[in-house]
Amino acid sequence: MKNAGKSGVVKVVTFDAVPGIDQDLKSGLVDIAVAQKPSEMGYVSVKYAVDLARGKPVPALFGTGFVVMDKTNVDDPDVHKFIYSN
Repeated sequence: MKNAGKSGVVKVVTFDAVPGIDQDLKSGLVDIAVAQKPSEMGYVSVKYAVDLARGKPVPALFGTGFVVMDKTNVDDPDVHKFIYSN
């Protein structure tokens, strides 16, 4: 959007919180980042695998949630922890 001269006109939303997304949000390069919750995804996956192995039923679908980041909340520790580290 920057190269096209559309910064501030077109909102940029990205999926995933890669390293450096906090700086991209603060600078305005990206308006919103939607981050996954990988630890919850891993926990639920293992739990359901164990339940299946033990013959217990598991739901067909399970939403692990997400976090919406922008320049106003990216420094909040409860939000910032979802940015992937190298």
